[in-house]
Amino acid sequence: MKDDLTQREGWVASRFLSDDEPVAEREAPEVKQTVEVKPKISPSVIIQRIIEESIAGYPGTCACPYSTDRRGRKCGSRSAYLKPGGYSPICFAGDVSTSMIEVYN
Repeated sequence: MKDDLTQREGWVASRFLSDDEPVAEREAPEVKQTVEVKPKISPSVIIQRIIEESIAGYPGTCACPYSTDRRGRKCGSRSAYLKPGGYSPICFAGDVSTSMIEVYN
């Protein structure tokens, strides 16, 4: 047998030959893949949520310097944010790292 395009000669084993008419190949039905698309949340919204969740996890009322105590006074230097050791709530956008945003997303 000789290939018309390349003009090369080759051989085919008889077990691959048939006298039957070739059957038209049926096209496989198109399979549509479903891709789950998560809505993209803006970094500013994520930062705000991280801060809110951090403050909500603090058991007292003075998590951040701008928080108010039970009497309505600003916590200022009495806040857990400014006291060394113990709780370290996230109070400001600058406290949120890019890795925290990526993990949240």
